[in-house]
Amino acid sequence: MRIGVRRHQTVSAVALGAILVLAACTTSTRTESPGANYRTLEPEPAAFELCFNHGCIDRAVIRLEEQQWAQVRARFMPSPASAAEERLRIAEAVALLEAMTGEQAGTSADIGGTFAGFLHDKQLDCIDESINTSTYLILLRQAGLLRWHVLANPASRGYFLLGWPHATAVVVETETAKAYAVDSWFHDNGHPPAVVPLYDWYRGWSPDDV
Repeated sequence: MRIGVRRHQTVSAVALGAILVLAACTTSTRTESPGANYRTLEPEPAAFELCFNHGCIDRAVIRLEEQQWAQVRARFMPSPASAAEERLRIAEAVALLEAMTGEQAGTSADIGGTFAGFLHDKQLDCIDESINTSTYLILLRQAGLLRWHVLANPASRGYFLLGWPHATAVVVETETAKAYAVDSWFHDNGHPPAVVPLYDWYRGWSPDDV
């Protein structure tokens, strides 16, 4: 299957959203990003966009087969009995979607973090990861698979002097209104993302803390 890759020289809605997150990620801030307009293609399993090559410079249109999407839905069967269980299922589904999209877009070799794979083609930084993971969460929400959480805008943290700038996708538990980072950036492609309280994430959480 031929995958269309587009490199944007002008500020489109997706690129603008990435820039907004990036601006928050590289200046200061412990703030929610106004990233509601980060996509131009309304995502559905049959056609959605994947960002890569740092800051969503490049995008590929991903097309999942019905059988592939059925595998994603199966991660939520039977329906999670608690919010904590649903977060585990979300992590599993995001990992599966990363593996599926990686095969199509050529991002399967993406290395966790930014600097280890910085000079490699088709790598993802925190901007790419936060946008892609948010897209996956939109797909799950539209399919009615999220019962215990709602999707929030991506969040960013960090000052250059007080911690490296960083961004993440976010979900909010409906019963408690507690927000959780869904952070795919720390690990290689296809590995379940870290799902941790956003408050802890803002304070500099990383897998090294576990």
